[in-house]
Amino acid sequence: MGRRRRGPQQPLPPASRSNSATATPSTRPTQRPWYDEQCGGCRLWIPVDGELGHDYGACTNPASNFDGRVRFEHDGCTAFANRDDGSFG
Repeated sequence: MGRRRRGPQQPLPPASRSNSATATPSTRPTQRPWYDEQCGGCRLWIPVDGELGHDYGACTNPASNFDGRVRFEHDGCTAFANRDDGSFG
């Protein structure tokens, strides 16, 4: 048996449909202040092995409340430490 829709789907507002990576410069949303402080860009975030390592890693920063916990690469915290090479993930 197939899935049924419960009613008409409302389109998303234009701002919700754009992707900042693919939007044209004139329609790209402004960069959020936390954008550069995501876990995937922290030098103390270690990706887990396997498929989950594309998005998840362990925090190894003793100054962080998340030390020793697995975190999503786009999460962040106040103990962020920049990578010297500026890489992400």
